[in-house]
Amino acid sequence: MTKLSDYRSRITAEAFDGIPPNEEFPIDGYYDALVRRNEKFYELRGEFPAGYEDITFVKQLTRGQQLLLLLGIFDGQVKKGGFTQFVWNYPGYIFPVRDAIAYLGQSELLANYDKAIESLAGKKELWLELRKEWRRAGENPQWETFQRTGEILDFSWFDDAYNDQYGRNSEGQWVVLSPGLNSMLLTKLARYIRANKDEFIEM
Repeated sequence: MTKLSDYRSRITAEAFDGIPPNEEFPIDGYYDALVRRNEKFYELRGEFPAGYEDITFVKQLTRGQQLLLLLGIFDGQVKKGGFTQFVWNYPGYIFPVRDAIAYLGQSELLANYDKAIESLAGKKELWLELRKEWRRAGENPQWETFQRTGEILDFSWFDDAYNDQYGRNSEGQWVVLSPGLNSMLLTKLARYIRANKDEFIEM
């Protein structure tokens, strides 16, 4: 049997079970309790350049922790700035996130993800040049450099499929009219977390 990571959270089983379910934001409570407030993650400051988000560190975690961290970051990036922002800010996560999506069996999302990666690969040289230009600017990166990425790579179709579509219902309330692919992914991840407590906390 594989030895569990030493980076599991120190919270009690009772505290874990007490993390309230949230249909609208299925993993938010888990991410807050098991990632953001995991004391062990902050004990490694200085060891990894990007802290607990460092992909080298992420690979040392249990499968469940990897799924939560990788997909939590992926989801947050896509919702804030689209797939373009995700690949720009976390290029080292591209293939680990793909594996995480595949592991949870999200076939439609995986097909879209693969299509987006193929599109990125087709413009790889230009994209890499833009990233070099961004890094050369040091402490004063030019926002226009990132914007040009959006011009050469249109991932709006991915973002539209991934994100929930909001609008007003017949009563004038602002609601989710059509759930995006994120909904099924995060719901499945929340179920995995609840079913695999020992991958997240010391038992």
